[in-house]
Amino acid sequence: MPGRARPRRTVPSADWPTLAQAIAGSPGGAAIDILPGHYEELESLLLDQPFEVDGPADWSATLVVEQGIVCSAASTASGHILALRNLTLRSAHANVLTLS
Repeated sequence: MPGRARPRRTVPSADWPTLAQAIAGSPGGAAIDILPGHYEELESLLLDQPFEVDGPADWSATLVVEQGIVCSAASTASGHILALRNLTLRSAHANVLTLS
């Protein structure tokens, strides 16, 4: 629908305490803002829909993903894209980012 605002989520918040929960509860094309801080996700994150995930402009958000991030949707016909911006990504046990 033209002019329709895309959903925007903030992590952490009462509704979305983790990035995994925000992704699971959001439609493709949603914008997810990560607040400054250090966040650990115990499992892998699967991004199978396009999202825009933005950390703070000063790069003060670090996301540690135990099993890495798997991205399987880079863009859609509707023009939505997958974007990870202004985040420090780390993983101790796997590749941080896998594109499939």
